[in-house]
Amino acid sequence: MMIDYLILVKLLLAHFLADFCLQPKRFVQKKREGKQCYHFIHALIHAILAYLLVGCVTNWSTPLVIFGSHYLIDLWKSKRKESFNHFMIDQMLHLVTIIVLWLFMTDQAGVVWENAMKLFADQQFWVYLVGLVFILKPTSIILSLSTKRWEIGRGSNGLENAGKWIGYLERVLRFNIYVYFYI
Repeated sequence: MMIDYLILVKLLLAHFLADFCLQPKRFVQKKREGKQCYHFIHALIHAILAYLLVGCVTNWSTPLVIFGSHYLIDLWKSKRKESFNHFMIDQMLHLVTIIVLWLFMTDQAGVVWENAMKLFADQQFWVYLVGLVFILKPTSIILSLSTKRWEIGRGSNGLENAGKWIGYLERVLRFNIYVYFYI
């Protein structure tokens, strides 16, 4: 049985539009200042977009779940220091909520589970995963140690970490292109 991703894609689009395209910077600031009405309006925009994009006018539980979860997750985030980690936790919580909601809406949890089990039994998946893990941290250590003799004193400007993450992304991109075209 095929997995129907259309509703999931629409829910994700609603999330990305509401969180990144339709949220003014002043909303972000006002939410950080504890202004509840901005949390409410932002969560309401999420709920309305999800409701309109999914197009199931008789399903009121979807916008209610989106509204409530988004409100609570963003409220949690607004009480934390602004950081990359808190941003990523916030987004992961939103994505997990959307995926669980989609599974309930489409009654496809069994199909997804079955496909996940097939994936975990697939040799190519494990080879891919080993390659992906290897090109991240182990390769960084190898490259760092092998180029240490050419290293010029670095200041405390944070470029070392920026280079590390750029390297991670570059290697992931190259690896995925190679796997896609040659395996």
